[in-house]
Amino acid sequence: MVSSLACSARGTFGVEVSVSTKGALPPKLQTITIAKVAPNSAADNAGIEVGDKELAINGCEPPGCCALKAR
Repeated sequence: MVSSLACSARGTFGVEVSVSTKGALPPKLQTITIAKVAPNSAADNAGIEVGDKELAINGCEPPGCCALKAR
């Protein structure tokens, strides 16, 4: 599954993500992957699974988006 997350509050969706970055000052996002899904969370109910790749977080699309923008 590939999806896009809009994050407004920590833990709202019930997922933890793993990101890879490249470079420094500022680092650029390379990938965003779902690392954990909380049972019965909004993410779980939406069918998001561990290993899914995300298209964007807060409008920040990898590769190349400034990682600081994706907070």
